[in-house]
Amino acid sequence: MKRCAFIFNMPLLSHFFLSFLQVINLYSYHRDHFTDVVGITIGLHATIALISYVVFGVLSPLIYAFSYRQTDDRDRKFILCCGVTIATVGLLSLGKAKVSNKGYVRTLCAYILVLVVSSIIGYLTAEHVADLLDSWGI
Repeated sequence: MKRCAFIFNMPLLSHFFLSFLQVINLYSYHRDHFTDVVGITIGLHATIALISYVVFGVLSPLIYAFSYRQTDDRDRKFILCCGVTIATVGLLSLGKAKVSNKGYVRTLCAYILVLVVSSIIGYLTAEHVADLLDSWGI
């Protein structure tokens, strides 16, 4: 369960980290433009962004924990959680495209690509860590 929660939250955490780096880059190099775009309400924007990441980040582990409890079919749980993760990242990317006036399809494809790559990296890392822990007897 812990491995899957890590695997499903890795794309959202990596997206949050990359978005944070973009905000820092915008602020450090283009302070006037940053103030024009964000304004003085950066606390409100940061709060809404953090709440959306928490809400969307919690959905996958909750779906995994409460789905197929009677049969405990891990393959169906995995497929369901992948679908929920794709849907949440898709909604977040469409929201970002709406706010930033970028193309919807391009933004959606970019974020889904980040989701897939970070999911593969997270899955492979979790598998290697699990094998390492098994070899240590933990």
